[in-house]
Amino acid sequence: MPLPTEKPGRDRAVLLALLMLTLFASPAASWWLDAHPPWYLPYLLWLAVIVLAAWQARRPRPPKDRDES
Repeated sequence: MPLPTEKPGRDRAVLLALLMLTLFASPAASWWLDAHPPWYLPYLLWLAVIVLAAWQARRPRPPKDRDES
């Protein structure tokens, strides 16, 4: 019986989630907010997250291997 394989999209989704946590919910958020960024910087960061998520979702996946027994 073949073992289930990891889905590569799942790894990229986890990395994107970790990036979001780092940018918006960690001490790093207070660090970049203390620098008095322009008012639109949080919107640009969210736009980057949305674009990365859309790119990750639309990336072509390799074809499934079929066992020809």
